[in-house]
Amino acid sequence: MLEEGTISPSLDAALRPALEELLALFDCDRAWLLHPCDPQAEQWRIPVEVTRPDWSGARVEGAVEPVTEAYRRLFTTALERTGPVCRGEGLELPLPELIRGHYGVRSSMVLAVRPATGAPWLLGIHHCRRADGYDRNARELFSRIGARIAATLERE
Repeated sequence: MLEEGTISPSLDAALRPALEELLALFDCDRAWLLHPCDPQAEQWRIPVEVTRPDWSGARVEGAVEPVTEAYRRLFTTALERTGPVCRGEGLELPLPELIRGHYGVRSSMVLAVRPATGAPWLLGIHHCRRADGYDRNARELFSRIGARIAATLERE
């Protein structure tokens, strides 16, 4: 049995191509899945992440991180929405300083992914080279990909 928040090699093999597709479709710099998307959890981890070479990510793939107040707010906001949450300059919500400064993110889109069983996950992309406005079509496409990922998680 796998530890909570980790994924099997077969699930990793199914999810990485979906995240690589996000990099290509959205011309973003990072795509990742975080688990659990639960404001009451004590910790979270990113079991799978893909990045462009110049934006190597948070270097937290697989590492256990504490759920801080900023993450509680992020998880709560994502869970309250039926669609993506967009953050960045000129978007509905600002980026927290940690995300902007430490990780070099200029805009971000996240979505609570809700498989039929188990805790929700958080799907996210980061734009670092430039900010993105995430128009309606981008949000709809991101939601559809999130639904495919939820279906993949359900099969595991």
